[in-house]
Amino acid sequence: MKRYALLILIIFVLAPLSRRPPHGPQASTSGREFLPETRVTALLGEHPNDVLNVQFEKRDGTLRNMTARMVIPSESDGEENLPMPAGARMHYNPADYNLATVYDTQKEEYRHVATDRVTKIAIGGRMYATVSAQWNASEE
Repeated sequence: MKRYALLILIIFVLAPLSRRPPHGPQASTSGREFLPETRVTALLGEHPNDVLNVQFEKRDGTLRNMTARMVIPSESDGEENLPMPAGARMHYNPADYNLATVYDTQKEEYRHVATDRVTKIAIGGRMYATVSAQWNASEE
């Protein structure tokens, strides 16, 4: 009976705990410095309809540069808020994984930005960057 109780404990209590999303930013394996996630999410919330240029570290450690617009999660009848198309709803909350859903204007597809790993963001006419941001020749 004790073995059965232990098995039940493992299956229904401990196993679901291991599948919970990570809390807080994950450590960078590259040693890069990131903008505070609270600042990044605040900027995205303050400028929901602005085009943004963002550089962030992907989960595999590479840097990604993207030009995008925020995706408003509510239903909309116009394209100005870029609602998710019908049938494209996610079965999880990206914010639980430190992600923001955006519309990549260059690839014309929906993407996620790792809000806890942003090295550079230009939004609302201002640029915010860390010492880890990589610049191309046209930005210097």
